Amino acid sequence: MLAATCTAATVLLGTHTRLKPSLLVPLGIVTGVSVFVGVGTILLVVAETAPPIRTGAIACLGMLAIALVGRHRSDWRRIALGCALAVGGITTIVLVVGWTSPTRLTPDSLRYIAAGDVFSEQGAFARISRNVLLKRSTTTPLVHTLGQLDGRLYSPFVTPVVVGAGLVLTLIVLRDQLNDWRVPARGVRWLTGFAVAFILASNRALYDAFYVDSHGFVMVAFLVVVAGAFAMNHEPGWAIPVALAASLIVLARAEGPAVAALGLLPAITVLSTTRARVLLVLPAVLACLVWFGAGLLGRANPGDLSLLSDPASRGALVGLGLLAIAGATTTLERWPLLPIPTLTVAMLAVVLGISAIGHPSILVDAARATIVNMFGRGLWGTSWLVIVLLLVTTLRREAFPDAHVWFVPIVGYAILYWLLPFLRGGAYRIGEGDSGNRVLAHVFLVCVVYLGLAFGRELTSTSEHRA
Repeated sequence: MLAATCTAATVLLGTHTRLKPSLLVPLGIVTGVSVFVGVGTILLVVAETAPPIRTGAIACLGMLAIALVGRHRSDWRRIALGCALAVGGITTIVLVVGWTSPTRLTPDSLRYIAAGDVFSEQGAFARISRNVLLKRSTTTPLVHTLGQLDGRLYSPFVTPVVVGAGLVLTLIVLRDQLNDWRVPARGVRWLTGFAVAFILASNRALYDAFYVDSHGFVMVAFLVVVAGAFAMNHEPGWAIPVALAASLIVLARAEGPAVAALGLLPAITVLSTTRARVLLVLPAVLACLVWFGAGLLGRANPGDLSLLSDPASRGALVGLGLLAIAGATTTLERWPLLPIPTLTVAMLAVVLGISAIGHPSILVDAARATIVNMFGRGLWGTSWLVIVLLLVTTLRREAFPDAHVWFVPIVGYAILYWLLPFLRGGAYRIGEGDSGNRVLAHVFLVCVVYLGLAFGRELTSTSEHRA
């Protein structure tokens, strides 16, 4: 069912975009998983059950039906090649994972698996509390219901497939942009090779590729949103996977709307028409309305505000506010005079500063735990040490053309990371399993690709100067 859903998404992108086959594969995988989760969430809210076979069938048939609308302008050889590559890649990962059994499970993993088991049966909302639903959301429980189709409690394949798509996407985005900038071929090979090797050598990133949790999905979907915003100027076809990946992030975690909004805000500024901007944000907004509105708040008894007292709801409310800003921003036209993305990041910084003044001990404890986890106990090895040192020297809005598309999500996520302890009412803790350590993965691929682009631009400037 995973291969069928991703293949249908590849056909959809092939008929409605001009993306080349190498991009159709990773973006088709992320799009397919996003549509599967979206359909499953709607079924869950409407029918209180989302069995994987029904969810997958509706997702596949829906995408194929939409794909047929655009068949008259499609290059079917390109689509067939993309589908063949997608099926081949997924099959390879399934065989390798099945042979090596590298899956990693923690107590959190078991909670996601248990939620997925409830989702696949009738009366899901009566069997699980709304507070648990708020924390676990729908992305991870729903995708792991796919394991039920072959008698498993979870799917050991779906996270490696998605993270593998993220690795391929990293390579393609870097290679194509560096070639467009006329970086010397040797420089392109070195930078792309180093980026991929760096990701594979990162202990925690590799761990998250086989970890039953939400982090691998958010890490790759966030890269799709940011990289797509950067590429949409010359390839409008990125808009479909960007919009759907944002909805996947929204449905992945309580603070998912905030992460999605940080990627969408600069993406909106790239598009020239109000219609295109609205369509870009619409899936994420609908995901919020369906899940947080109809699914959680809509099922509360009159006057029951217990869900809002849950610490996780504060992160969700901040995210909904940021997404509301993104939605309102779609109607604005004069971007140079009103830099909404930058102002939004500045607003988050002000909120963080006020919170730190009111509760300095939380910031101090969170900083201590973060430093120990990033550079020691968190399984990251030297990954974040290298990234932080390089970001200090390269992170600026003018590092290369349209660098603000990367600058806003990276800086915004950094501020959000430090704000989350205040929202949840307690500092991060030392240890590989603490959420503060795990959510560092969400921005990992975005940082790696940004650094590759920044250094590639430096090589371009150097070669032009010598010429």
